[in-house]
Amino acid sequence: MSIAIVMTFDSTADARIRRLWKVFEDRALILPNTGRPHLTLAQIDPDALDRAAEALADVASGTNGTRLAFDSLGVFSGQQPVLFLNPVASAGLLALHRRVHEALRRSGIAHQGEHGHYTPGNWVPHVTLGRLHHAGRLGEAMTIANGFRLRFEVTGIALSAMRSLAHDAS
Repeated sequence: MSIAIVMTFDSTADARIRRLWKVFEDRALILPNTGRPHLTLAQIDPDALDRAAEALADVASGTNGTRLAFDSLGVFSGQQPVLFLNPVASAGLLALHRRVHEALRRSGIAHQGEHGHYTPGNWVPHVTLGRLHHAGRLGEAMTIANGFRLRFEVTGIALSAMRSLAHDAS
């Protein structure tokens, strides 16, 4: 287990993503989601949480009001593919991500995660919609997702920490 440093969203965006989760869950397409919609910026060891909170205080104070635009769907492949919303990798989003990692590095906190997926240069910004039960239903999931208006903007409201399983794609 690790701790994910995440950005959470305004209530309108949160509700919109949850509606899509529910449609997928009602059709038994994805494994049930728990927690809240978020964008993972880094992963750290649970023992570093208190130090990370201190290290990220300045970065976090500038997060409220961060605008993100979603414009496409993405898929992480595998036996149980992960479907995700793909935000535009704007200069502002990439700068926030870099500031998070710089603050953790300056504090001596390991922040690469198990596979290094969240480090600058390797990171694929995404908001997980769900891990599919069966890869054969990917087309159905994409059709449903495309029925939603997926081009939308959200407002980041906070940086926070969430428990994350090492194999989790979120």
